[in-house]
Amino acid sequence: MDIKSEGKIGLKEYVSIILIVIGLKLADTTPSLIYDDAKQAAWLVPFLGMVLFLPFFLLAFHVVQRYEGKNLIEVINEVFGKYIGFLIGFLLFLFGFLTIVIDIRSDIDNIAVMYFPETPVFALLTLIMLGCLYNATRGLESIASVFYICIPYIKVSLLLLFVLMFEHIEWNRMFPLLGAGEKQIVIQAVKKSAIFGDLYFFLLIFPYIHKKEQFKRISIIGVILVATEISFSILMYLLLFGFPLISRITYPFHEASKYIDLGNFATRIETFFLFFWLVAAVLRFSFYLYSSSLVFGTLFKIKKIKPISIPLTMLVIILALIPENPVINTFYLREMNYTILSFGLMGVSVLLWFTDKLKRRIKS
Repeated sequence: MDIKSEGKIGLKEYVSIILIVIGLKLADTTPSLIYDDAKQAAWLVPFLGMVLFLPFFLLAFHVVQRYEGKNLIEVINEVFGKYIGFLIGFLLFLFGFLTIVIDIRSDIDNIAVMYFPETPVFALLTLIMLGCLYNATRGLESIASVFYICIPYIKVSLLLLFVLMFEHIEWNRMFPLLGAGEKQIVIQAVKKSAIFGDLYFFLLIFPYIHKKEQFKRISIIGVILVATEISFSILMYLLLFGFPLISRITYPFHEASKYIDLGNFATRIETFFLFFWLVAAVLRFSFYLYSSSLVFGTLFKIKKIKPISIPLTMLVIILALIPENPVINTFYLREMNYTILSFGLMGVSVLLWFTDKLKRRIKS
């Protein structure tokens, strides 16, 4: 697939990508990272993080939209010049790629621990990444279409889980409302604001979106919806398990699916939710793989996606096997990655906006 020959995608497909790529973080280890420090107030952190992070994304978008037909990496090269632009672009690629490695290993550990303890991690990882590779090499238009087709089923399955959870929740478990206190809530909101860092991936596909004038509005609406969804999910897990038990649960979404039941009508209902989660996970990492290939291709002037995606897939598999156990990956690498990306993306946005404004003022 030639990068420059990509077809356009509609706003409905774009919203579907937002809701799955960012929204799936409610079903990984992200909630468990927030509970440790924010305690009962963990559910406030994602929404506050979105409020803090969104202005920085809009700064970056304000610059990108000035350069017609160019994606974020191309704009960075235009603004900072060939060498500094390449360095910043490569750092964004590096941390974006490491996010794929860390997150895919986290999800594979989840599957291995809770559903397939006898299956080697390598086999699970290879199977999932081959599915992602197949999707990524079909191109953005095809990926977006699959997102749009799958989004109703994925969200209905999530809604069903919450409905089934309601009879088991206890509302008094949300108190004290501010958990570890206002200061800790703000600190965690800043450090975890990179939950919404995928917005910068979306600036890579900005040139391929129909009705670009609607991109900003749709991005804001989409991220508000997904922040509300993540916050509500974290609240529901808290009300179901209570604190401090919830802080010891690494995969609250999957534990919740195992906890609820339909009486004698159905057994092992968690397999139903696992199926839709797997579909969403493959779609999410397919988009990540496509985006990483797009960044790499832009940096090194490679026009074809497929020759890039294959070696990147192999590298993901190799690097994802390095962490020796889930604890290191979940509670150290993911925590550190969120913190670095939160401050890094905010800093790049301000620097990009300021440098572009300064260059324009000098030229005028």
